[in-house]
Amino acid sequence: MSSLNIIGSKPPQSSYARNQQWWSMQRYRIAMGGFALIMLLAISSWGSGSTTTTKEAMAEMGETQSDGVVEKPSITMHDAGGISYYHCKGTSTATKEKPLVMLHGAAFTKENWKTSGILDELCQTTTTKRRLSVFAVDLPVSKTYQDLIQFLEVLKSEGRISAHVALVTPSASGKTMITWAAQAATVKQTLPKYIERWIPVAANAINMQPEENIQRLDGLLPILAIYGDQDRPGKQSSERLQSLAGATVVELSGRHPCYLDSPNEFVTEVVKFIEEGG
Repeated sequence: MSSLNIIGSKPPQSSYARNQQWWSMQRYRIAMGGFALIMLLAISSWGSGSTTTTKEAMAEMGETQSDGVVEKPSITMHDAGGISYYHCKGTSTATKEKPLVMLHGAAFTKENWKTSGILDELCQTTTTKRRLSVFAVDLPVSKTYQDLIQFLEVLKSEGRISAHVALVTPSASGKTMITWAAQAATVKQTLPKYIERWIPVAANAINMQPEENIQRLDGLLPILAIYGDQDRPGKQSSERLQSLAGATVVELSGRHPCYLDSPNEFVTEVVKFIEEGG
């Protein structure tokens, strides 16, 4: 019997022809996928070069980049000789660092520097002469200058500081400097080895010190005495430092812990004072 051909219909394909067509399609898909992969790798390789350069530059400035987002300098917690502290670095094009060590008053801890936003703001401050290296320290107010020296020596041995520090002593923590100044025979030799600038905030213990103890600091180092406009004893101690030790006095709006009442102004004055030192 002869086969019937219907006009307009395609002749049936053999299984061999269908297999050949399937394999051709797979080869085409594989080829296109390979091409797309090569292009993706090329674009990624080109972009990673500039990204790495950007990350390296930001790292030098104390910043990092993650998925295109600039991250703020990190605050880390450490321990030195049993004393806990926070540490961060500010941003600067300068290669040298200026350590800024901040103690705390009797009713406070290092946490107050963090919760107030002062530590974070200092970490983000851009300086021109020297890059800030900030330490918020839990040194108890019962400690003396000898304990402070021991703490600074540990930081030196760990390579965390390599220069003289600027020291912030709110309220009762000023005892460290007061007990130091009382060492008539040694203060002029020992203090300049560690402390370059002193920033007492309402250091009321100054009001109970003999004049000669305070006068020993005159010309030994620059002093920035800060107090709140609602703190009469703080004003008295600051003015006493001004008359006996040549301190520069700044009044901020606030109570005894005026740095917590006027944190932005406090940071501005501290950074300005440090920058004056070169």
